[in-house]
Amino acid sequence: MNAQQSILQQMIQGCSERLYHKGDVLYAANEPFKGVFVMVAGAVKQVTLTKEGEALVTGFCLPGEWCGLAELSSVRYAGYAQVLDTSTVRQLPASLLEQLLSTPCGRRALYQLMSETIRNNKTRYFQINKARANVRLAIFIQDISQRFARLGYSPREFQLPMTRGDIGNYLGLTPETISRQIARMVDLNILTVSHRCITIQQPQTLDELIDNG
Repeated sequence: MNAQQSILQQMIQGCSERLYHKGDVLYAANEPFKGVFVMVAGAVKQVTLTKEGEALVTGFCLPGEWCGLAELSSVRYAGYAQVLDTSTVRQLPASLLEQLLSTPCGRRALYQLMSETIRNNKTRYFQINKARANVRLAIFIQDISQRFARLGYSPREFQLPMTRGDIGNYLGLTPETISRQIARMVDLNILTVSHRCITIQQPQTLDELIDNG
């Protein structure tokens, strides 16, 4: 852990935890900005609203990840963050963020975090945007697998807390297309699926599907 990460970690540890249940929101669209959130356990989907009022899923936050960073410069939240499963969350209030930004080390820590988040999201977006439906889903599953692995969990067997509708919205595909592509991967023995539990049977084949996509 470098100095910037240490500063952020100390600040996070100083914030109290709060339990949220499925369907709760961390923040709502047009609500005055009150801070950002760090996931301790569970999962959250981040949603932005178009001018026409259409809800677009822009990402999913897993344990250890920050939620609401894109709203940092906003007076009001442009979208909302909804809890997908029972979750434990720490909120870093706006006043604490202002303290962080008032010091050179704090600013560097926050800028580094935002830069990494933007870079990762941008890379993921361009990968998905250019790919066929089956490759989009493969990229999504691989991404979730890698994020669980960083948490010390199994990269081959994990629960997907989001619905197929949410996955489809995020990937720009219909829920029916998501279901068909999952069924195809099951038929090819790349995956096995039990409810929302995914087991990657052939990680190398999944990687090859993405590389050749």
